[in-house]
Amino acid sequence: MVNWASKISVIITNPSNTDVRSRSVTHNQHTYYKGGRNGTYTVKYAQRSKQSWDIWLRLFHWTGSCSIPPCPIPTGAETAAELKDGDVTTITNLETNKEYKAMQIEGGFYVLPSKSHLANNTAFKDEKTFTLSSLQNRAFDTELGVLVRNFKGLSIGDKITLEDEIKLIRYDKDLDETFFGFEEFGGTITEWPFNGDLTSEFTVGEKVAFKFEIVKEHSDGPFETLDYIKYGLDNNGKAPKIDKFLK
Repeated sequence: MVNWASKISVIITNPSNTDVRSRSVTHNQHTYYKGGRNGTYTVKYAQRSKQSWDIWLRLFHWTGSCSIPPCPIPTGAETAAELKDGDVTTITNLETNKEYKAMQIEGGFYVLPSKSHLANNTAFKDEKTFTLSSLQNRAFDTELGVLVRNFKGLSIGDKITLEDEIKLIRYDKDLDETFFGFEEFGGTITEWPFNGDLTSEFTVGEKVAFKFEIVKEHSDGPFETLDYIKYGLDNNGKAPKIDKFLK
């Protein structure tokens, strides 16, 4: 994963245009809802900072026998509980409607990299300095057409440099965090936070260099991330001090 472990609010609206579920989640967390009626349901999300998200949908349809309607429909939580960590299932991308194989880990689902993506893991070993966009390109699985949690040509324990131009910078007083905006894979801006007010130390247009290590995100599966991102995952999205990562 190359995006910061921020949170979004997921809202589910039923066919009567009533919001029936709203929950704040972070990466690989889920919002479940048991639909009690037929029709069109809308799933939307809102966020406080600039991040890119892949939104996945899992639909559980109860197919057991039922002689007297209304028939019971299990909630997603009940059905998902049948899966164990390490089990592989199918998930659907809401934006593209494509299906992918994914592994369940700690209640979350991680898209499995394709064989061709993993086969490229020995290419470009000499490159160790990246922009955010070029680093994300290493995590883009061209066969699947999505970002995965595995960097082509990099391995656990590799030390890399990320040097990029600051496209925006802002301080959030409530969080006591400074958000640095960088151009990501695809041309949009994503924000990475660090602890404290750093707006007097850095400016838009300036280049900043960070030192990161490739680490294993979970014990199961071929999933990698940056030590900076792992800090956020392990600390409920709390931003670290910048000194540890400045080069």
